[in-house]
Amino acid sequence: MNDDVLKKHIKDETKGVCYLFCGDEEYTKDHYIKQLLKRVEALPMPEFNLVSFNEKSFSPHALAAALEDLPYMSDYKLVLISDANL
Repeated sequence: MNDDVLKKHIKDETKGVCYLFCGDEEYTKDHYIKQLLKRVEALPMPEFNLVSFNEKSFSPHALAAALEDLPYMSDYKLVLISDANL
């Protein structure tokens, strides 16, 4: 996926898409993650629609539970995994 498609997805609030941000361009990754976070923060109950994992909190079981739970009062939610050794 290129930047133009990603920008369109974010602008159109495309649902049901999984994004994997990797590579050396930290600024670009951070920029798009912040754009996705803004979408979630604008939801009625953002604390229920954002699940964040890091290296210490990540486990396959916790990830499966986060992905299986439906969004709360929204059409989508964000599951963010950072600094986890997958």
